[in-house]
Amino acid sequence: MRIIAVLSLLLLFLLPSCNWNMYSSGLDDIEEDTENVSGITELFTGEAPRNIYASQSNYPGRVVISFDAVNGADSYDIERTIRDRNSEASESPVWKIISTIKDDDSARYTFVDNTAADGSKIYTYRVRANSLYAEITAGVVGAYSEEASGWPLSPPVSLSATQGTYTDRIVLEWSRMDLVRGYDLYAYVPDEASAEVWSKINTTTIPSSYGTDTISYSYYPDEDAYGKDIYFKVRSISRGGSESGDSGYRTGYTFKVGSPLAPEDLSAGDSVSSIYIPISWKQPETEGAEGSYYRWEIVRSTPITDEETVKVFQSDAIPTDVSLVDGYYTYKDMMAESELEPGVEYTYTVRAVLVEPTAEGLEESIGIAASDTGKIISPAITMGETKTVYPSGSEGGSFTFTIAAPPADFTDTSGWSYNIYGRNNYLDKEVGDWIPIQMDIPVTFDPITITVDYSEYKVNEFDVRIVDKEGEESVGYTSFFGSPIVTERAPAPATSLITVTKNKWNSSLTANADGVYPVVLTVGNDSTFTEYQVEAVSADGRSQGTISVKNSETITLDTLSPSKPGESWQYRIRGTDVFGRYSSWSGSVEGYGALTGHAFIKFFEAYAMKPWEFVNSPDFPQNLKTKWNKSTIHSLIDKHGLGSLGDVTESSEFHGGSIRYHSYADGVTGDVEFFYVNFGELETIYSNGSYKMDNVNMNGNNGKCSGTMTVSGMYPATIDFSSLGVTGYAFSGNYKVTQDNGRGMEEVQAVKNE
Repeated sequence: MRIIAVLSLLLLFLLPSCNWNMYSSGLDDIEEDTENVSGITELFTGEAPRNIYASQSNYPGRVVISFDAVNGADSYDIERTIRDRNSEASESPVWKIISTIKDDDSARYTFVDNTAADGSKIYTYRVRANSLYAEITAGVVGAYSEEASGWPLSPPVSLSATQGTYTDRIVLEWSRMDLVRGYDLYAYVPDEASAEVWSKINTTTIPSSYGTDTISYSYYPDEDAYGKDIYFKVRSISRGGSESGDSGYRTGYTFKVGSPLAPEDLSAGDSVSSIYIPISWKQPETEGAEGSYYRWEIVRSTPITDEETVKVFQSDAIPTDVSLVDGYYTYKDMMAESELEPGVEYTYTVRAVLVEPTAEGLEESIGIAASDTGKIISPAITMGETKTVYPSGSEGGSFTFTIAAPPADFTDTSGWSYNIYGRNNYLDKEVGDWIPIQMDIPVTFDPITITVDYSEYKVNEFDVRIVDKEGEESVGYTSFFGSPIVTERAPAPATSLITVTKNKWNSSLTANADGVYPVVLTVGNDSTFTEYQVEAVSADGRSQGTISVKNSETITLDTLSPSKPGESWQYRIRGTDVFGRYSSWSGSVEGYGALTGHAFIKFFEAYAMKPWEFVNSPDFPQNLKTKWNKSTIHSLIDKHGLGSLGDVTESSEFHGGSIRYHSYADGVTGDVEFFYVNFGELETIYSNGSYKMDNVNMNGNNGKCSGTMTVSGMYPATIDFSSLGVTGYAFSGNYKVTQDNGRGMEEVQAVKNE
């Protein structure tokens, strides 16, 4: 009996506690994690986000979107399409992803679209939820939400002010804005002696009447301002009291008897040239008495811009760029000089100022103005619904688009033609020059289909120019990109394009505080894509974040790597192709870093070699605590703090392996032996082999250890106990650890187990 008591004491010292704080990680509860993972697929069913809202005339220069969260989603794609305020919604709108936001367990999400700043546009949004795990494992893709349209709080458009129409007042008009409370009107009277000061001229907010499309306001200036230019601008007031920016200013004035009358037969050429807008009017029979003259002024504006004086000349000194033929003045507002946009409607206002000498000097009288609209001809083309066609493999495909109609206002297309140019443009950075793609395409009333092969031209931005009957080519229209007219995503990158490390390290890497090295990722080269997003996904199927990489780039994922021993993540990529589109996600590959020798031994001891020592750690997984506290081996080893003689085999619930505990006495000495067969409490580590403490005497000395164990799984290694002894009721000496650390099997360190 004494031998048993001695051996019990001996075992107490031979199996000491290391007081090691367990790593807290996804290892915490393997059984529960497995249930949660399967639950994610059931939880995310592809439900569309609900209660989507887009602000309307609430915020200057932006639209705010909000929507409800979706159970199981890890991110949300926000898509947008744009149309002119005065146009009908398209039956085949072009949608573009403008942002992807990460799910952070909020109940509702808000996104601010700071690029939705144009008050003449309607911005329509939809949202789709994503679940990486559900998509990978079950092919579940989120449905789109309902659509919501919004627009920024913007100043009114089409402000006008009468110019010489009345002798005592100036009537101002502007287009009513949707869903605003009203307007404030500001005026400025030029004074050479003082600075520019704008004053609000309405005492109460001008209401936004819903019975009309036009708001009108009559302003009565002081008599000393009769016949003088007064500048006006208007602002919108939101329902919440916010104020928009300024509209484009307009000039207004009253009529002074004796001033010139309005120009007759004023015409601004509407779509008659591809490079200029001609402004013409009839020359008055008299342009002033002897010693006097008319000063002609031509002012240009658009519904949203300030007035801009484009030409001033005197009737007694006609410049070379103004012609007088058959009693008509003509001035050509050139596209190249004025940076006019094709197809944009410009308002031209022409007036004569009578300049005549008096005893005090020259006196000016502003005449009544006349206005007309005109524009440079443009291919007011309707782009037919198009798709980018990809051949098999990773070669770039082709763009196909349709010129569905000739330029507006055409009655005769003969003699007109299109020239089509292309260039490469990536993220608004012009990569190449314009090159001719297809030239001298006759303008017809029938649709024209254009196909551009990317692999031949390497372009993704196009410019359709028109050549008039005189052979003049337009300076260049607002170009359009391939991406807005492509309605489907690019194909997913091949999974083989990604290489991530498993159990690898090198001298340039640094392990974290828990002894885990980061994952290194390499992306190959696919000419279809210009950039990639890499996403890391933890074992529970949740996204851990993304990072951008280029073709043929190798990066260390310091912030996107498993941080605890035994953790393994999945990695996938999606590309941005030459057409500016995000592709679908690739398949996933597994990645994890190596462990330092110290971290490996602690990990190995806790989960395979001596799990009973760690069972009382607060961080030890509860399911393993329950198992070991109920095990026979645990009761023999740790019975009231003392080891006991016995022979028992325990099976592993997880892998079907087993561990055998064998302790016996032979005279005044005894042996303790542990046998492991495919044993490991984690999917990431398995142990085989045995270690033995031989001939330990009653004083806890002179014992020798023997045996070898092998470890497989994430961190392969061999443990050799032959250099370990027993002295003073404790291990003495060293393990010999030969670990596969990614550079091959080598001895990384000998660890004294103290």
